[in-house]
Amino acid sequence: MSMITRRGFLGAAGAFALTGARAAERPLWMAGIVSDTHVGKTRKSCELVRLACRIFAERKVDLFVNCGDIADHYTPEIYPILKEITDGAFAGKPARKLWVYANHDRIDREKEPWETVMVDVRRLLDATNDVYDASELKGYPLLVFPQWLDVARAERMLEDAAAKHPGKPIFVFDHIPPETVGFEGQAHGDSTRTELYSKFPQVIQVCGHAHGSLRNEAQIWQGGFTSVNAGCLFVWQGQAIGVASPSKKSFGALVMEVFPDRVVFRRFDVRTGREYEPDHPWTVP
Repeated sequence: MSMITRRGFLGAAGAFALTGARAAERPLWMAGIVSDTHVGKTRKSCELVRLACRIFAERKVDLFVNCGDIADHYTPEIYPILKEITDGAFAGKPARKLWVYANHDRIDREKEPWETVMVDVRRLLDATNDVYDASELKGYPLLVFPQWLDVARAERMLEDAAAKHPGKPIFVFDHIPPETVGFEGQAHGDSTRTELYSKFPQVIQVCGHAHGSLRNEAQIWQGGFTSVNAGCLFVWQGQAIGVASPSKKSFGALVMEVFPDRVVFRRFDVRTGREYEPDHPWTVP
């Protein structure tokens, strides 16, 4: 999979509009992606997740991903409700589910090792993926990393995926954005992730944490690898270095379409199902 610079990507953006026969081409598979849902204790607090899943189910996605901070605090009563909502949404066409484990799901249990807390979160969600997880979907590698990254372990997993799947992208579902990558990474990113992923140009990392808006074109970055920030279904804080904007409610969700020659990210407002910039989706060649 060839990579281009961020400048080259923006300069060529118009070339990726899907028209004519190409628009009718079916993806090999699709994923519906949300992040930073920060649900509370009630079913009502899961409403945006339900609306996102409705969009995903209508598009018949093969995979559902939550990129972390699933609940605002460790809330044992809410995880089974989330499982019920996500199971129900995909009852017509079951979708695999991947959950990324991050710090907000540990709040109120910070004195315990994070691994211990995440065992309970996983059990309550009835999640099939572990905190570090490697799997495949239709011949493509999928990796899940927790917020608390063991770099050596993650690098071994990336090396294994690259060796097993030469010439294919490696999809990494993570919580923390790389440092200096994109608008939000400047304030919230992790330099160890930048260094790690730069060793693997085929990585397409999808993350959250920074609570950015999917209307912001800098939520995707391409350089030595690709990083896409999935925004949040909570509040958009709009923060960057030297800037503090008032918090605003955020309603963005992603649909990722995987084709033989490209990966396309489509952005949606979950309230209306309306796609942002449908003629110009984010495209990774």
